[in-house]
Amino acid sequence: VDVLADATLTVQRLEELDFVHPAILQLQTVAWVRNEPGFFYASREDLGGHAGLIAGTSRFGSEFDAFAKKHLQLQPVADLAQGLKRIVAGNGDYLLHERYSAVAAADALGLLDKVQRLEPPVVGRDILMALGSPSLVVESAEADIMRFYCERRLVIGQWMGVDCEVWLLSSDALAMDGYSVKELRSVLMLVGDEEFALASRAVQMLEWQVNHQFCGTCGQRTTQALADHALQCLPCNSNLYPRISPCVIVVVVDGERCLLGRQVNWPVGQFSALAGFLEAGESAEHALHREVFEEVGVEIKNIRYVGSQAWPFPGQLMLGFLADAVTTEITVDGAEIEEAHWWHYQAMPERLPPLTTMSGRLIARFLEEVSAS
Repeated sequence: VDVLADATLTVQRLEELDFVHPAILQLQTVAWVRNEPGFFYASREDLGGHAGLIAGTSRFGSEFDAFAKKHLQLQPVADLAQGLKRIVAGNGDYLLHERYSAVAAADALGLLDKVQRLEPPVVGRDILMALGSPSLVVESAEADIMRFYCERRLVIGQWMGVDCEVWLLSSDALAMDGYSVKELRSVLMLVGDEEFALASRAVQMLEWQVNHQFCGTCGQRTTQALADHALQCLPCNSNLYPRISPCVIVVVVDGERCLLGRQVNWPVGQFSALAGFLEAGESAEHALHREVFEEVGVEIKNIRYVGSQAWPFPGQLMLGFLADAVTTEITVDGAEIEEAHWWHYQAMPERLPPLTTMSGRLIARFLEEVSAS
C-alpha cells in the first residue's frame, strides 16, 4: 500500500520491502527546479541558502532529515502538483521529490518543459559492463532492458561497421542483474586501445552535451545540430563543439638515463613522464620547453614525436615526445612536482605507468632505444 500510494521510501520502509523489485528500491530523490540555467546541485550541501519545498509530510530518511533540519530551508506544500506549480511561478527555488512520479505529475500539469530535475552524480564517469564480458560494447538486443534507465542518448559514430550510441543511465541501473560498474580509469586496464578510445569518445561527448545545454553568451537553450556533432545557439547563430585540451608529455633522455617525476598528489615511489597543457599561442615544442623548465629546471633539445592518445580525464589529447637533455641539474617546482630523478635504464622505479598509457609507452620507447644502442 505504501508503494502504490506513492509514499516516500524511507530506510525503515525499505527494510520491510525486500520483496519489491530492486529497481523500486533504487528510486532516487532529486531536486526539481525551473527549466533555466543558474542552479548548481552536486551534493545536498549545495541546497543550502535556497528556498526549498517538500510535498506534504515527505521524509527522506533520518540522516537527510537531520541534515535538512540543521542546514536547509524547507517549506511544506499541500501536494506534488502544488509544489511544481510554485517552482514554475518562482515561489520556491527547488522541490525535493522522487524522480518518476514527479515526471508524471509535471506531464499531467503541462509543466514538463518548464521544470528540470537536478541530481548529484551517483555513477558519474563509470562504465556499465556485462558480467563475464571482455568488451564494453553491448548489442542492441541485450541493451533493451536498459531503455527504462536511459536518460540521454547520443550517436557517436560506427563500431565494426555498425552505428554506435552512448547512453547516460540513471543510478537505478545499478540494480540490474548481470552487469557491473567499472570506473573509467580501470577500464583502461581491461580493454584494448580501440575500445578505450571508444569509451573516451563516449564519455567526453556525453559530458559535452550535458554541460552545454545553454549558450554561454546569451543563456538560451542549445539544440543539436543536424550535420555534425555540434550544439547550436540559434539566437547567436553559433555552434558549440566538444572541447579538447591538447597536452604535451615527454620523457627527457640523458644517455642511458631518463628523467621521471612524481606529482605532489601521487603515492611515494610512483614516477612518470613530465606533462603539461598547451597555453594560448604555443606550439607543442614551445610547451615542452616551458613545461620541463618550469617543473624541473632542465633545458631540452632534439624533440622527437612518438604518438598521441585521447585521455578523458577530463578531455585531453596527449601528444607524446622524447627529448634530449641540454642541462641535467634538477630543481623541482614543489607545486606540481614533488620529486624528480635521473633513472638509469637498468635501475628504473618499481612503480611505473602501464603500457596502455602514453607515459608508459614513452618510457618503453626509451628503454627500447637505449637497449638497442
